[in-house]
Amino acid sequence: MHRSSSSNWIEVTESEYAWEREALHYLKTRLPEGEPFRAWSNFEFIAHDGSINEVDLLVVSLHYVYLVEIKSWRGVVSGDQSTWTRRLEGRTFLADSPLLLANRKARKLAALLKAQPALAKERRPFLEPLVFLSQAQCRLEGLARTGVYLSEHPAAVTGEPSIVDVLRGAAGFDPRRPPPRIDRPLARAIARAMEQAGIRPSQRQRRVSDYVLRRLLLETDAWQDWEAEHVAVPGSKRRVRIYPLARATSAAGRRERRAAAEREYRLLDGVDHDGILRAELLTDAEQGPAIVFEHHPAAERLDHFLDRRGAELPPETRLDLVRQLTQTVRYAHERRLCHRALSPRRVLVIDPAAARPRLKIFDWQTATHAASGTRSPIALATDPATDDAEGVYLAPETSLGGYDPTRLDLFSLGAVAYRVFAGAPPAPTVAALHDRLNRSRGLKLSDQMDGAPEALQLVVEYATDPDASGRLDSAAEFCGQLDDAERELAAAREPREEFAHPLDASPDDMLEGGFLVVRRLGRGATALALQVESEDDD
Repeated sequence: MHRSSSSNWIEVTESEYAWEREALHYLKTRLPEGEPFRAWSNFEFIAHDGSINEVDLLVVSLHYVYLVEIKSWRGVVSGDQSTWTRRLEGRTFLADSPLLLANRKARKLAALLKAQPALAKERRPFLEPLVFLSQAQCRLEGLARTGVYLSEHPAAVTGEPSIVDVLRGAAGFDPRRPPPRIDRPLARAIARAMEQAGIRPSQRQRRVSDYVLRRLLLETDAWQDWEAEHVAVPGSKRRVRIYPLARATSAAGRRERRAAAEREYRLLDGVDHDGILRAELLTDAEQGPAIVFEHHPAAERLDHFLDRRGAELPPETRLDLVRQLTQTVRYAHERRLCHRALSPRRVLVIDPAAARPRLKIFDWQTATHAASGTRSPIALATDPATDDAEGVYLAPETSLGGYDPTRLDLFSLGAVAYRVFAGAPPAPTVAALHDRLNRSRGLKLSDQMDGAPEALQLVVEYATDPDASGRLDSAAEFCGQLDDAERELAAAREPREEFAHPLDASPDDMLEGGFLVVRRLGRGATALALQVESEDDD
């Protein structure tokens, strides 16, 4: 940790990325050197909940303390409060809004600093999250634009304040009611609190078993998912889920967190199916218990995939996506394993550029064995700001208890199928979903699209009946209804002269050798089973 040539700027760790060094240099040369301005770049802290948090830049300004997340993306950025879309050279990339993660870090750092002796008798300043788009063209609008700033020149073109204006204290608040200023004593107290909080250089060699943590993939209040690389085999990567043991929690709380990790691993231990992300190892890390999963670096969450490619997918591909999920849930249910919180955010598209993308369900921490008798309300480990995004795929009884977990999964399958075919979520909010279900007794694809196979419309409607007793009985029944939908689609297609490939075959397709596909029986870890009839049969 050392001070740069600017006496009020502490470079805790030198960035390993040229683009980040360039953005930090741009800000450092424009930050005033007088009081109360101070800055810390590239550091990490361990929050009260035990989570690891990396920070690009923290700035003490005239009125606020700012946590700055730097994104030096190229291209054009658009989107909403939850999902950003970046377009570059004809390609499209989707990601969760970085402001969501920055806000989580800001809340955790504020709580950590507040607990330090240096601030015990001082006024606690507001800690605000910001995102600095140092290179991209910004097309975000409305609430999605809040907290997002550009460098001086592009900001001048749009007439909006720049990141420099905000960090200097010249913008970012209502000038008619400016917040209290941060004076020199308070700025020094914040600096002492940073030292007492134990901020440290970013650790590039954090290890879990034989894997080095490289980058954060996803986090909730309960766990953090990291991409990790094997120390001896470069390029061999895994997904590592850490359940942090909070520093200040009770012994009972630590046992509960450890039990949660062990429970998720035990549920998946021995489960070997191509549609379920495989758990490979349960181990202990410095931060807490960790589960090592298989990892596919090119994978994309299903919600992002549908936002990016959904409109171009033919009906057969959409139906195949739903069938993959249904067959995986059927496999799980046959082993008395129920997910209970299935949504597009809990499904990975392993090969999103393929003509036939493969799906894997993950995030089984809310799962239960159907025979366990667990019927308690489910507490989801999601950010309150994004609860609706997942909640619209969950059955109305999810939060009430007293439910059948298999029927929860059937509802979610129907809601996800609706998303895949209709091109939109079942409703904008949970409240709107419940109102819609009460009016229509299930989701109706005909409200959103024309020409859907009747069998598909019926399976979605029956699966999403708000009355659990009125839903389909099983995932097997759901698969049977999809067979009927495939037949309707096949009847509407032009006759095909070539033989279908067995992996892609649908009911009524002809295979080489004169075999007619009757139905798809299911997919296992290494094989696909088809029921066929021979042309030579009587």
